[in-house]
Amino acid sequence: MATERDDRIKALREELKQARSQLESEKKEKTIDNIVALEQQRESTRHSHNDIMSQLRDVASILEEHTTAQSRDRKQMQKMQDDNSPQERSD
Repeated sequence: MATERDDRIKALREELKQARSQLESEKKEKTIDNIVALEQQRESTRHSHNDIMSQLRDVASILEEHTTAQSRDRKQMQKMQDDNSPQERSD
């Protein structure tokens, strides 16, 4: 009877050891999965950030071109007005 009891205790200890080992493996796997998911999210965020920065540079470039064209047009209009003003006075 003592041998059966000892065998049962030994079997239960081995089962507990295996369960702990499996639990530890599952914890490690979950941690790795979480790290991978975070890395993917970080990469996605970095990609989105780069896209937004590129779009922002494009908008800034368009605004700069518009401002330059507007300034050029104002100068041309002013020159045309200046060129026409003396002629009107001469007539």
